[in-house]
Amino acid sequence: MKTVAHSFARFPDMTRFWQQPQAVPLSALRLLLKDSPCLAWVLQVETGTFAFLSRNVESILGYSHEQFREGGASFAWQLVHPQDVQPLLALKARIATVLGTVPSHQQAAYRFQYDYRLRKADGTYVRLLEQNSVLAINGDGNITHQLGVCTDITHWKPKKSLTATVRSHEHGCHKVFSAQDEMDALEKLSRREKEILTLIAEGYSSKQIADRLSISFHTVSKHRQHLFEKTQSRTMGELVRYAVAHEII
Repeated sequence: MKTVAHSFARFPDMTRFWQQPQAVPLSALRLLLKDSPCLAWVLQVETGTFAFLSRNVESILGYSHEQFREGGASFAWQLVHPQDVQPLLALKARIATVLGTVPSHQQAAYRFQYDYRLRKADGTYVRLLEQNSVLAINGDGNITHQLGVCTDITHWKPKKSLTATVRSHEHGCHKVFSAQDEMDALEKLSRREKEILTLIAEGYSSKQIADRLSISFHTVSKHRQHLFEKTQSRTMGELVRYAVAHEII
C-alpha cells in the first residue's frame, strides 16, 4: 500500500501517530501493538478482509489470530451484541452520511469512532471503543483501506447507550451522534415522508411528487422541511445519502 510508506521514526509519540496514521508502515504498527492493550487492523473495505491484524487479538478477545483474520469483518460483526446491532448500523449510516459530504481528497483528515459490545471467546461481553482513520482512496474517490483501533472501555462506560463522533481538527469538524437519537429519527419518519423521500432520491421535483401522489405542492414542501429537520440534513445530497445509508430507499 503506497500510502503506508514512511519511517516510524517520524512519530516519537502517539499524538503525532494519530495525526498521520496513513504514513506509518505496517512493520512499525506490528512493533507498536505487540504488547499493546489496543487491538488494531487495516481493513480492505471492498472485500471486508484484514490486510493487517495485530497479534494481540487472542489476549484481548480470546480468539486466535488465524480465526479472526480468516473470518474478516463478517466474523467480527457476528460477535456484536444483538441489542447493539441496529443502533450500531444507525451510527454507521450517520457517519457515512457525514463523510459523503467531504471531498475524497480531504477524507484522510477525518477520524470517526463509535462504541459497542462484543462477545469474547469465553462468552462474556466487553464494550469496545473503535476508532477509524482513512488510509487509502482509489481513483473513484472511494475508501479502499481503513485503519481501525479498538480499546476496551467496559469499566469507563458500562451501560450507557452507543455514541459516535466524526472529527477533523484540520477542517474544524467535531460531530457527536447518539444511537438512540438516530433510531428515534428513523421511527419518527412517517410512511408518507418515506414515500416522498424515495421519490426525491429518484429525481422527482416537488411538483412532480405532488402530481404523482395527488397532494398539494404545499404539502410536499412541508414534508420536505420535516425530512430535513428529522434527519438533520442540510442539503438535498445529504438527505438522499441519509436515506441510502439507512436503507430507506
